[in-house]
Amino acid sequence: MFDSIAGYEDIHKDEPYIDADEPTTGEVAHVYMLYVPPHKRGRGIGGELFRKWVIGLPSNIKRVRLKAVTLGGSDALSFWKRLGFTEAFCGVIHDEIDGALVLGVNGYENPVVEYVQATGDEYRHWIEGDDDVRHFHKNPQRKAG
Repeated sequence: MFDSIAGYEDIHKDEPYIDADEPTTGEVAHVYMLYVPPHKRGRGIGGELFRKWVIGLPSNIKRVRLKAVTLGGSDALSFWKRLGFTEAFCGVIHDEIDGALVLGVNGYENPVVEYVQATGDEYRHWIEGDDDVRHFHKNPQRKAG
């Protein structure tokens, strides 16, 4: 179930699925999509699917980042926030990262919000590059306690 790679056409599948990294190195895992068919929503299936995925993450993973919360609108945003996700970025940013959310896992607190003042093509380095790494060196995640 977790091994499926979601494509555009998969959004109409009859079974719930999660499209996410299965990282073996680094500190961050990414969730690209979690889909529950409309007739199965409201039963806790999506939350359970996500929690099972998190339990299987390697111990080196400190945070899970959602790339964007756009499909599903406010319902999707409130779903992820109920699971404990918080805003990953603030400041002047590009639309693509405007909906990015983050969650501390494996006993780590949610990370400090990153302030981004980038426009155009500059925004991508905040998600995947050296500035993201530097942010977490300056603002290390602590174990929840």
